[in-house]
Amino acid sequence: MLSKSSILYLICFANNHIFGWFRFRIVGGHKFLMSTMNENANIQWKDNSLIEKEASASVHMQLSELKDFEKTEVKDNSNLTISSFYCTSTKSTLVATVCLSNTTKEKLEYFGLHLRNTNLSMQSDKVYLETTIDPTDSEEYQKYLNLWKQGLFLLQSRSLAEEFSTVARGIKQKPRFDSVLRSNYFRMKNMSLDNNVEAITQYLQNQSIEGQSFASLFTYNESLSKPETLTSLKFLSTWFRNRFPYFYDQCSCCSNKHDNLFLGYVYPNQSEAEYLARGTELYVCGACRHVSRFPRFNNVAKVLETRKGRCGEYSVLMMLFLNALKYETRWVVDRDDHVWTEAKVCDEWIHIDPCEAAVDEPLIYKGWGKNQTFIFAFRHHHHPIKDTINIKLNTMEKGNEKNITMSNNVSVEDVTLRYTSDNATTVAERRLLEGVHNQTLVLNEISRLYSLSEG
Repeated sequence: MLSKSSILYLICFANNHIFGWFRFRIVGGHKFLMSTMNENANIQWKDNSLIEKEASASVHMQLSELKDFEKTEVKDNSNLTISSFYCTSTKSTLVATVCLSNTTKEKLEYFGLHLRNTNLSMQSDKVYLETTIDPTDSEEYQKYLNLWKQGLFLLQSRSLAEEFSTVARGIKQKPRFDSVLRSNYFRMKNMSLDNNVEAITQYLQNQSIEGQSFASLFTYNESLSKPETLTSLKFLSTWFRNRFPYFYDQCSCCSNKHDNLFLGYVYPNQSEAEYLARGTELYVCGACRHVSRFPRFNNVAKVLETRKGRCGEYSVLMMLFLNALKYETRWVVDRDDHVWTEAKVCDEWIHIDPCEAAVDEPLIYKGWGKNQTFIFAFRHHHHPIKDTINIKLNTMEKGNEKNITMSNNVSVEDVTLRYTSDNATTVAERRLLEGVHNQTLVLNEISRLYSLSEG
């Protein structure tokens, strides 16, 4: 046990540069972190211009550039072309994908090589075909949905429905409001299962810094001031980002990180599905040409083991860490394809983005070029709240809280205005342009989400 006069110095590295020197002090019998660059433990807030300059360093923005879809011409008709390798001997489709560009055949060859360890183009009984179909034909859709679930269909988007309706026509659209909420809610629900919470507790018990346990260093303490707690959270977030690096496309064979090609999404195999993977990304190495798999696990123990994830995995992981450290937390979903965490400090919800090691910087996304339209915070209660979902929806005119009777223990709050410098009128106009003519539609989408999650 440290005496009150003892001081420990730590170095925290982030992005190959020193984040700062921190020291532990004992004040009123409690340990807390302070930055030696600021003796009063006041957080130095960043102005918008600085946020915009640092946006280019964002791990999330770098990934968006890496995986940007190939540009294709918008087609006037509703048909699309399916590329495939067909076996004349067995009369079966071996691999298939939507034809988007002149590199489609090459991607399909890599996909076939990954699955069958052979170049399908070099086999005499394997034929490359391009077939025009009507994506609105239910039989055709079911045919390719079956191929997808067999792991034989390569997608450039996250679902076959999205592939058929948008990507195939060369149109990049924002993901549907309800589909984003539903997929992310299931991630939170799956990763918040009791066995995952136990895995988090066990993991934190094994973590220490200079002999001090995480519980003694980072457990929420109501007697500390807001600046002191934010400093502690900043240190924890920076530790997290170093411990769980943001995954891009590193080759699993030779560890190469340069010039790797995003091949597409495939249905998870049996071993990946065992850990609740909802999809798997494929990458071709620019050096050794090996095809690597990146399953998007929804199992905490597996993410802790692999230390491979992005905002989806890591935001929930950080939320569970903070729960174990006695913080009240919420999980925040931005319909524009990003998620993060909030923790309650001195009765105020504080923004925490573990992928960016950002604490209380709600306008950090301003420099990402996104026009925030729908951002919701989900709070998972440990006990049911009178069999209702409490939904606080911002009408952009005044606060409006409604209850929807449903058996669930999650509350939802519209926090869009907290994360944008745009005024309420601008946000309301964006919602109107996207077909949200009234707030009832938003409530209906959330209601449907929970009814599906209960099924």
